[in-house]
Amino acid sequence: MDPFLWGALSLLGDSRLLLPAAATLMLLGYLDGTSPYRRWSWGLGAVGAAVLTSKLAFLGLGIGLTTPQFTGFSGHAAFSAAVWPVLLASATPRRPRVGAVSGLILAALVAASRPPLHTHSWTEVITGWLLGALAAAWALRGAVPADFHRPYWATAALAVGGTCLVILWNVRPHTLLLLVTGHPPH
Repeated sequence: MDPFLWGALSLLGDSRLLLPAAATLMLLGYLDGTSPYRRWSWGLGAVGAAVLTSKLAFLGLGIGLTTPQFTGFSGHAAFSAAVWPVLLASATPRRPRVGAVSGLILAALVAASRPPLHTHSWTEVITGWLLGALAAAWALRGAVPADFHRPYWATAALAVGGTCLVILWNVRPHTLLLLVTGHPPH
């Protein structure tokens, strides 16, 4: 497949896009008192903590596995699987399950883009995707279409996320992590 396509798919898993979009959607959900968004905030926090801990363990302490190759959960895979299903369920209030499944498929494509770009192993993207999918499933469990009665929230969330991606284009979250752990950026 074309490297440009892999890069474009990978961009859909960028934390500079997904985290502001998720924060916007969570804020709107909290203000409205909608329970899936409240559960989602806890699940997304757990995903973030697991991804960060696994990366710090490897980069800071050298803890990782050689077989299977695992140096940390893929953040792109984990956050894509945690965010896109909820975001697309919100965008399709009449059929939130279809939106959620579409989000999981999109997240799987984002995850699949990482090994060809030589950024993560298949073990790292599969485990990251599963971690994120669990958080999304937990957030969406028991949700009914009425929980997703404001599809414009998804538009607002994507607008905020897209704006942050553009504004923060030169900020590299991985570089910040390398600096925190005392590694020189490449």
